[in-house]
Amino acid sequence: MQKSLTIRYQPGYAYFITTWSWIGFIYLLALIIQLELINLNWQSMTIALIAVILTIINILGYQVTITSEAIHLKRPVFKRHRTIEREKLTQIAVQKHGLLITTTELDYQPEQLLLRPKDKQQLVATLKAAGWPIVE
Repeated sequence: MQKSLTIRYQPGYAYFITTWSWIGFIYLLALIIQLELINLNWQSMTIALIAVILTIINILGYQVTITSEAIHLKRPVFKRHRTIEREKLTQIAVQKHGLLITTTELDYQPEQLLLRPKDKQQLVATLKAAGWPIVE
C-alpha cells in the first residue's frame, strides 16, 4: 500500500443537499439584488463573492486520507478533524455513490462519504489491498 492516499469527498446526503441548497440560495440572492437595482452594484458583487468563496471551500475542504493505520477525515467547518483508527472500525460498506464507515465509537454516527466513481474505485482498491474490512 502507498504511504497515504488523499481524495476529496462530500459528506452524507442530508448535509450535502442542505449545504448546496444554501449556497444556491446565496447565488440567487445576488442575482435578485442585481436584477432589482439594474446597474452593477457592490451589494450583489459582495454577495456573489461570498457565494463563490463558500463554493470553493465546500468543494476543496472535505478530504479523506487513508494510511495503513487510520482514516483521517478533514472537514472545513470543524476545528478537529475525525480520525478513525483501524481497531475501532467495524466495517466499510460500499454504496452506489460512495462509502459508509461504521465504527465502535459511541460519539459518532456512521460516516457517509460521497465520492466520484473513479475516486471510489481507487479508494476501494487501496483499502482492499491493505486488508481493511470492506463489505460490497
